[in-house]
Amino acid sequence: MRIGMNSIVLSSIAIAAASTFATADLVEFEGIAPPGGDVLLFDMYSELGWEFRELVNDDFRIVSATFGGTQLTNPTGDFGFTQGATTTTIEVRHETGGAFDFLSFDAAMLFGGGPGDHVITGFLNGGGTISQTITVPKVASNGGAMQTFALDWSDLLSVQIERVSGIWTGYDNFNLNLVPAPGVLAMFGLAGFAARRKRRM
Repeated sequence: MRIGMNSIVLSSIAIAAASTFATADLVEFEGIAPPGGDVLLFDMYSELGWEFRELVNDDFRIVSATFGGTQLTNPTGDFGFTQGATTTTIEVRHETGGAFDFLSFDAAMLFGGGPGDHVITGFLNGGGTISQTITVPKVASNGGAMQTFALDWSDLLSVQIERVSGIWTGYDNFNLNLVPAPGVLAMFGLAGFAARRKRRM
């Protein structure tokens, strides 16, 4: 039995593609704000192809972990962006407009604000929504750490986070996974099939 070079290449492509699509992106907002400072975002921030937009009002910024005496337990500097005193709704989506999995994120109420209730709404690919209300704690009540909220929602086109009580929500470490289009999956499925067929010849 001989295994041709083409079948090896096709197998490698299929395996590499599967590994790529299985790996989620971690959006960390690092290296943006100066130590002890902040950066006003003016409506939108993009990282690794993920877009974060404010939908209501204009107090939307990336903040250093030591800004305003916050002292978050984040060893890498920036802790993410804030949904400030006036911004009440933010949106997360991928720049391609493709479907994605919304796995988890970290949040805390900053500068003495909170705890605060937030309504998270996912807009499903194909129509419909899914929602959940969470209570974000004061950062000081959690030993300086942010709390991780694991949702594990799948096949979304966008997510909106609306703060309904409290002020100054801080976010970090969005765990997001872009879902490959059906045509892409079919292409790599055919590549794998062709490789298996070659091995039988």
